Amino acid sequence: MVETVEEKEIKRVRRLITRADTKRTIAVKKIRSINSLARRAKDDPSLMDELHVAASTLDDLWKQFEAADNDVLDSMLEINAENEYSAELPAEVPSIINATTAIAMQGNFNNFKNAKGAPGEPKQVSDASFKPSSRLPEIPLPSFNGDFNYWPTFRDRFSALVGDRTDIPKIDKMQHLIGCLQGPAADAIRNITRVY
Repeated sequence: MVETVEEKEIKRVRRLITRADTKRTIAVKKIRSINSLARRAKDDPSLMDELHVAASTLDDLWKQFEAADNDVLDSMLEINAENEYSAELPAEVPSIINATTAIAMQGNFNNFKNAKGAPGEPKQVSDASFKPSSRLPEIPLPSFNGDFNYWPTFRDRFSALVGDRTDIPKIDKMQHLIGCLQGPAADAIRNITRVY
């Protein structure tokens, strides 16, 4: 049986999808590996320097993932297979990056705090030895419009970036939270005058 031109084109596009999906998978594996290092670094501060170096690559990994994901979607649209596309991974990856970045940032803050020492406490590290790590990618705070399907992702991202941080006053955390709310979620808290 001889393949039609259309069948050949579909096979070609399917190969492109497979190639882009492989690139996407490689980027996600690297991002997850850095996240695993970040979780270990929370318990073992000696890993913080390694984490800061690894976290400095997150921005490039996100760009690689995003480009490959766009290629997957574009190719699927080309052969009318968009129903095969899953948006779960593109929604999950920013959460992983945010959580990793938050741990790395917390590690920077703790290193700085330890270097300075509290009044009356001996310094653990000299001020000259404290060097900020590579600049981490700037990740905007998430937004939430009240759709409960997105609540777990919003909660986890907001907690990692703001809620779990000890260097941010509670009133500032509340202002950040209010700034993240949109639509029905913002309307729901509009008349609340005192939360705590």
